[in-house]
Amino acid sequence: MYVLGGCRYRVARGSRSQWNTLRVLSGVAQPVTSVTLYELRSNALYELMVLARNRVGDPLFSDTVTVRTKGQYCSSECRPL
Repeated sequence: MYVLGGCRYRVARGSRSQWNTLRVLSGVAQPVTSVTLYELRSNALYELMVLARNRVGDPLFSDTVTVRTKGQYCSSECRPL
């Protein structure tokens, strides 16, 4: 059995910023307990929400959490969003 959950994130610029959605597929034998987001801006505020779905039903997304990414590090593969 697989559970489809997700993560939504956006630059914290108020309600005008569009949400990006990352779908997460998790198996019962190996449940997903973390997600890594790539290509985020350095030293920027982001709003995050998560969704954990199970056989009981489809819950709402979590409350929004605001986080700041770390400073100036960027590998050669980075590109602006």
